[in-house]
Amino acid sequence: MLYFIGYMGAGKTTVGKEMAELNGLALVDLDHAIEMEQEKSIKEIFHEDGQDYFRELETAALRKFSVQNGIVTTGGGVILKEENRELMKKTGEVIYLRCRPETLYMRLKYDETRPLIQDKSQEEFISMFRQRERLYEEAATLIIDTDGMGVEEIVQTIQDRLNS
Repeated sequence: MLYFIGYMGAGKTTVGKEMAELNGLALVDLDHAIEMEQEKSIKEIFHEDGQDYFRELETAALRKFSVQNGIVTTGGGVILKEENRELMKKTGEVIYLRCRPETLYMRLKYDETRPLIQDKSQEEFISMFRQRERLYEEAATLIIDTDGMGVEEIVQTIQDRLNS
């Protein structure tokens, strides 16, 4: 199993799709799976049920898909729970797509589908990023610095590192 982790906007879903197609692997987008199961968007779940409830759904979905073979793209907060970090490391390769917070902020500041960034200044966003950075690094079995790289280059770098 390959798990893609990283902050929101790091390219987990895009890179995961490309890796799945290239290698003929099944792909699960954890957030999308939760939305389908709950029949509402992540934004609605956060608003109506709260972040803690969403995190429980996320852990349950991670457990469910961890027994399969393929690629799982995660939400940016999956690493907040130690149980999730341990489960991913125990059942597969955990690939952290690392990107500078300033780059991420510029990608996301107008994206209304991101409930945790709305109404945040760049300084607040970077502070949130810094709070999670150590957890991403702790959870990862492979770290890819993606600044300035295109999707194909990121995928090739991952392939090369996994095969070495």
